[in-house]
Amino acid sequence: MKIPSVKELHAMTAKPSEKKKSAQKKVIRYISTCITRILLYTPATANQVTTFMIFLGIFASVLFAFSSQALSIAGALLLYIWILLDHVDGQVARFRKVTSYKGYFLDYMSGYITEATLFLFISIGVYKDFPSLLTIICGLMTVACIPLYRVVRDSRYALHSSFVLKHGKKFEKGYKVGKALTIMMRFFEKEREKPTFFFNLFKISHLVFIFAILDMMHILFFAYAIMYPLRLAVVISYQYSEGTPFVNSKQ
Repeated sequence: MKIPSVKELHAMTAKPSEKKKSAQKKVIRYISTCITRILLYTPATANQVTTFMIFLGIFASVLFAFSSQALSIAGALLLYIWILLDHVDGQVARFRKVTSYKGYFLDYMSGYITEATLFLFISIGVYKDFPSLLTIICGLMTVACIPLYRVVRDSRYALHSSFVLKHGKKFEKGYKVGKALTIMMRFFEKEREKPTFFFNLFKISHLVFIFAILDMMHILFFAYAIMYPLRLAVVISYQYSEGTPFVNSKQ
């Protein structure tokens, strides 16, 4: 099969939702398309790319455990490669028209595993510089809240499916949510379709890179130790208060 040019490949593998992406996303997509084009000359599959991503994310995370500025910067740079590969696997799958449940599962797990292991090893690195009970508590709290937050956030889809199967209708969109809670939820849960400059700038990967260069990973660590429990509390309160994004459908 003839391998298309980067421009043609980009058009062939782009999702409809990617047409109005930010400048940052467009740059990432262009670089990932270049990588994808190279991989198309090899027998590498999308699932193999995703599996490699998982191990790359774990390896990048481990580098933060040594409390070394140089290794932390290296880990941050590897995280950027991880982000690129997160686009590459989907492009390979779409070009070769090979999608599967296993592929979706691996893709979801790669994000969950990388985020949790990243803060686990950052916790270890910070503890070497600040060996205290507070550091241990903050580390455990952050690492525990990351998967719990994702479970609660994703449970809306499982609950929605269960509700539809049992009652034949969708959830009603919540109107009982307080204004303050709604504002906080929007702060923590940005609209993926319309990413703002603020959230693009302060994505975890950018923050990790900035604080690694400044050799101040402990500040980022303690900031997220506050943010993640708060984020978890907000999403639980929001969903419990009928703030689910699903709109009611008439029977």
